[in-house]
Amino acid sequence: MGDAALAADEVKTLVTKARTIYRFSGKAHFNAWAKSRPDLPQKHHGNVRQLLGYDPLPPDRDRKGGAHDYFLLEDTTWMYHRDSRVGVPLFGSQSEKIKQLQKRATLQMGLSSFKTRLLNPGTVSKCGWWSGDEPASVASLADGSSLFNLLSDAAAPASAPQLPDFAAGWHDAPQEHDAEVARVEGSSSSTTGSHQVSF
Repeated sequence: MGDAALAADEVKTLVTKARTIYRFSGKAHFNAWAKSRPDLPQKHHGNVRQLLGYDPLPPDRDRKGGAHDYFLLEDTTWMYHRDSRVGVPLFGSQSEKIKQLQKRATLQMGLSSFKTRLLNPGTVSKCGWWSGDEPASVASLADGSSLFNLLSDAAAPASAPQLPDFAAGWHDAPQEHDAEVARVEGSSSSTTGSHQVSF
C-alpha cells in the first residue's frame, strides 16, 4: 500500500486497542465513530485518519507501525502453532510482534527465526510456529468483534501434524485486552450500538 490517500469509497478495517475491529466507508464515517470512543482522545483522531488513508501520511511515517496502538487489519500477522488451529493476531513492528507472541506462549524462537517465518509463510519453526493467512471467519465478523480465539480452516504445513480445535492455555486472549474490551466496549455500546465482547 502506498503513502497516497486511499480512495474515499474504499472500506478500511481498523483494529482497536482492545483488538476488536471496525469498518469504515470514508472519512466522515470514521469521524462520527471516533467522537463516541472514550479510548480514542480527539488529539489522536488525525493520526488514526492518516493510518486509514483519509488524511495524507507524513513521509517519515509508515502505516504498518500503527497509530496509538491502532492498526489496519490488513497489516496483521497471523501465527499458528502445530498444537492448535487458533490464529494468534500480531501487530506493529517485527520486534513488537514477537514480544506479543512471547506473552502468549512459551516461545523458543529468536527474532531472526521469527522474521524467517514471516518471510516464508508456512515454514514451521522447531518449536512448532508458522505464519499463515487470516482465518476465513474474519471476513464475516461484525463491527466490535474480537480477533482473538478464531479458528483457521487452512491446512497445516506438511511438516506439522494434524491440528486439534484447541490447545490448552496459550491461545486464550491476553488478560489486559480482556479487561480493555470489557471497559471500552461496555462504556461505548450505548452510543455506537456495538456489542460487548466476551471471551
